[in-house]
Amino acid sequence: MYFENFPVVLYDSVGKGNFKFATNLLRRVGLRTKVKSNVLLFDTYDIRSGQTPEEIADKLYNDPELHWVILMVNDITDRYHQWPLNENQFIAHINDKYDDINAVHHYETTQTSGDTTL
Repeated sequence: MYFENFPVVLYDSVGKGNFKFATNLLRRVGLRTKVKSNVLLFDTYDIRSGQTPEEIADKLYNDPELHWVILMVNDITDRYHQWPLNENQFIAHINDKYDDINAVHHYETTQTSGDTTL
């Protein structure tokens, strides 16, 4: 069978922790480094809050089924953790991650020694 040599991954199709085994079809798809490094071949696009890859593909290519192109050229393999969150999702994520969103999370100090002028 054609797909038996493709890798199998755990995949959560709806982002709720219900993982199932799936054949990783994207493993064999990719852009050549030479193509990807040529910035003249790509346009910059600012994602609006809540916009999905399907909506962007529909807007740019008139085909929401081409959402995989949007994900692939942006090196996104997990749309639930690598795709931008909308404002409500982001606030929920921050509140879940930090006990007090207004508190100091960590401190950084810059160490220097001797004369630092040029």
